[in-house]
Amino acid sequence: MQLVYGPDVPLEKPRTGHREAGIFFRRLLQGRSCARDNFELSIARTEGFRSPRHRHNFDQIRVGLSGQFGDGRKLYVGPGQIAYYPEGTYYEIDCGETEILLLQFGGANGDGYPSLTDLYAAYEEMATLGTFRDGVFFRTQRDGLPAGQKKNMDGYEALWQHIFGRPVRYPKARYREPIFMEPGNYRWVADPTQQGVRRKTIGVFTERVITIAQAELAAGATLGERAGHAVKFLFVHSGRAQSAAGTWRPCSVAKLERGEAHSVTAEETTLLTIITLPEFSDAELAAPVEEFAAS
Repeated sequence: MQLVYGPDVPLEKPRTGHREAGIFFRRLLQGRSCARDNFELSIARTEGFRSPRHRHNFDQIRVGLSGQFGDGRKLYVGPGQIAYYPEGTYYEIDCGETEILLLQFGGANGDGYPSLTDLYAAYEEMATLGTFRDGVFFRTQRDGLPAGQKKNMDGYEALWQHIFGRPVRYPKARYREPIFMEPGNYRWVADPTQQGVRRKTIGVFTERVITIAQAELAAGATLGERAGHAVKFLFVHSGRAQSAAGTWRPCSVAKLERGEAHSVTAEETTLLTIITLPEFSDAELAAPVEEFAAS
């Protein structure tokens, strides 16, 4: 089990230009590079950020910490709110000063996720082939391009194609829009097996059972949590607790590996958001991407 305290992780500016400037990351936890179950968990801070309408072949979950992160109109996530941005679903961003917990990960489509480290390396190589501007990659070579390469294309899509050596394959959208959730409007349900623990299931998504939930521990209560067939994260919103891994305080995040269990005891009332990644079998995780997609 890994336990990370967010403020201990340095805030860094992305080393790519495939999106506008004005966003910074505390890179808390990462998975296996480019793997089907890869992920990147960060605290993201914006100081005025815009991204044109686009889609991805991976999933994202955003938990609002401060400000209103969204499209500048009706679709935004504010403090305490949670949003799920599914693979294949279009969205755009136009926001001011915000801070969010950002989880990006390979979705049910099975194409995996290239981490920021992968993107940084690809960006340095692609900077010799063209220019990134306003979220678009403009290729210097304009004629006689190989199949799958375009003169101009979405900046992230261009990086992904460079990393994997093939065009991005977008899944058909399971959801027409990102899904915005109001955890404060859910009722707590007492955990019948753990005294002093209350839970909310906020949402369960796709055939791969991506789950967003919350737990509240009363002072002195012990939460025993186990990850099933997928990695699970526990993010501390408020309170203070102790476990064998150390002190849990606001902006701490714990990661449980598949099948791993861990217990934490609250010193004061403690609120957690709990996110479980998509479920893949061992055979699916070992299969090549193209074989998986054809099944």
